[in-house]
Amino acid sequence: MTPDGKRAISELPKILKVLDLESGSVIKTLKYQASRIITIAVTPDGKRAVLGSLDDTMWVWDLKSDKEIRMLKGHSGSVSAIAITPDGKRAVSGSDGMDIRIWDLESGIEIRMLKGHSDPILAIAITPDGKRAISGSDGMDIRIWDLESGKEIGILRGHAGPVIALAIASDGKRAISGSIDKTLNVWDLVSKKRITTFSGDAPFTVCAFFSNDRAVIAGDRFGNIHFLYIVGI
Repeated sequence: MTPDGKRAISELPKILKVLDLESGSVIKTLKYQASRIITIAVTPDGKRAVLGSLDDTMWVWDLKSDKEIRMLKGHSGSVSAIAITPDGKRAVSGSDGMDIRIWDLESGIEIRMLKGHSDPILAIAITPDGKRAISGSDGMDIRIWDLESGKEIGILRGHAGPVIALAIASDGKRAISGSIDKTLNVWDLVSKKRITTFSGDAPFTVCAFFSNDRAVIAGDRFGNIHFLYIVGI
């Protein structure tokens, strides 16, 4: 979905469709060269999209001209998670190869690689100031990274299954994680401790903060949407 909430991008084999969410109509159809697309992220200005592919490549698309700008290659496995910094200049991607890479989107150059996970990366989120990122893996852990130094600065443990959804509050101090274990965890990124847990009936596949970061919206694999208020913080 674009940051303004007006458009969404859906994927079919070798085809991307840009949808108008108000009318439900297809605005444009784009053909791409890569293998099957697994993940898509859109820059904050809505002008470009970064696609992660099954064949370990990434592609940067100009959504105005409908053209591929460049290919990013470096991962050793399928690209399973992508997040873009708030300034739109860098992308952080994770793969089945257990590596996380930071890219300069203007030049296409890899800035650095982050190593620490011993399992495939499934989710990535970036703090609003663009200085830190968190990553969730098939190994049930969440790691906190300093994007400038490339150093791991913390590990969050508490899930009993792969972590497949992540979101960070607007102040950058808290995070939510959704897991195959059918739980949502709310974390304090400063103390690196779990604040609270919510249990559902299905794996949580997407989550976000809203209402001044005092509430959470989450979707599960059964198609249910949960609205949760965080009490006592």
